[in-house]
Amino acid sequence: MTNQYLPTALRRTLEKTVKDARIIAEEGAGDAIQRLGVAAGKAPAYLNDGEKELRRRLRAHARALGDAFNKSDETQETKRLVEA
Repeated sequence: MTNQYLPTALRRTLEKTVKDARIIAEEGAGDAIQRLGVAAGKAPAYLNDGEKELRRRLRAHARALGDAFNKSDETQETKRLVEA
């Protein structure tokens, strides 16, 4: 196997495409996290049992990533979770 590099123009196109995809993915993740009420103190009433379990696991993962948890009102930051 030989080491072949992408031409500069293709590398730049690839880099731009990856950055654009990352932005779109973060927006989608943020929308899903908001719909699941991950940041809210209480789970939204419209969630089914599976979604409530996913919400609980996402909140735990957010804390593991370093997002702050407010014990007084049980709200959860999600900045790092969205970026992960």
